[in-house]
Amino acid sequence: MSALISRLKALFATVPTDGSDSWLASAAGEYILRLPPETWIDLEATGPAIDQAEGALRAGRPEKAWASANVAATIGKRRFLPGFDGEWIESIRDRLDRQHVSALECLAHVWLERGETGAAIEAASQAIAVDSYRETSYQLLMRAYAAAGNRAEGVLAYKRLQKLLREDLGIEPSPESEAAYRRLG
Repeated sequence: MSALISRLKALFATVPTDGSDSWLASAAGEYILRLPPETWIDLEATGPAIDQAEGALRAGRPEKAWASANVAATIGKRRFLPGFDGEWIESIRDRLDRQHVSALECLAHVWLERGETGAAIEAASQAIAVDSYRETSYQLLMRAYAAAGNRAEGVLAYKRLQKLLREDLGIEPSPESEAAYRRLG
């Protein structure tokens, strides 16, 4: 923790202040971070951004989903506290990875609705790279390949999912994944 605090102090020493004492202070064995009221913390923005994007998609408004999903996906690309490890850091990284995948899936939906199949394929592929067991990402990838007229790649995506689930977990793809595969027909 002391290494992280030292880096934070060095960082905050370069930030102009409004005349207040310090951005980072310690008292009674605790550290207190004092930020201006207009400060925007990206970790706190991802959850609401995904909620907004998913809500817009449920309401049939993909054009309203893009900005929020893009904010969350962009934040999700960055690694939280690179070079540091710890249980609490891993728990935040896991949450950010889940949010990143949700944001990428929202973007894939948006791109599919707009007929941008290449962008939809890319977003779904990125989601699978983050979480290779998330079937909804494979379903989106199959839909995107089908919309692009590339049925063979859609079938290959399904076969990769099927092999992964069988070999690693001893299970078959969900009925929803099977249905997406059959629609490639």
